Amino acid sequence: MPHVQPLSRFDGRLKVTGAARYTADIPVQGTVHASIVSISIAHGRTIAIDTTAAANAPGVLAVFTHRNMQRMNPTPKPWSHLHPHGQSHLPLQDDKILYADQPIALVVAETLARAAYAGTLVRTEFEVQPPVVFGSQTLKDAVQPPQFLWPVSSSVGDADAAIAAKWSRKARWSRRQSMAKFQAMKLFLCF
Repeated sequence: MPHVQPLSRFDGRLKVTGAARYTADIPVQGTVHASIVSISIAHGRTIAIDTTAAANAPGVLAVFTHRNMQRMNPTPKPWSHLHPHGQSHLPLQDDKILYADQPIALVVAETLARAAYAGTLVRTEFEVQPPVVFGSQTLKDAVQPPQFLWPVSSSVGDADAAIAAKWSRKARWSRRQSMAKFQAMKLFLCF
């Protein structure tokens, strides 16, 4: 393998000194930010959610919960490969708590810091129920997808032959040319 000299990045000095600007550093007029409020229990239901303090916090534009969130269309049934079960729970639609860290509120504010702070002001009361874990008792409630889709095979071509052919050919590009192409693609995507 030929010796390859390192390539200096045009933005290297900016990055290591902290002076580089990233997309998140560019202010966009009218942008709002949101923070998700989640619940710590694994199973149960919300009895009460008090969003008064969060809604009155500085910079807060809205607080959404299952009580005031617009209703979404449920996922279609019966099961299909386009809409598999397991993705059928829609957030902020009812008082059911189905998993730990499930979103129960969404705070929208002028800045991310204000949204996150207001999220800490949301107060909840909830009923804890025993968590549902997978086992012989819950197996009967598990979703069984239609068998016309199974077994699914996504094998295309001959991977072993392709790998062997790749390693038997000489590389068309040197490492430097590959890096130059990568840098050019990166510049194209950034601008």
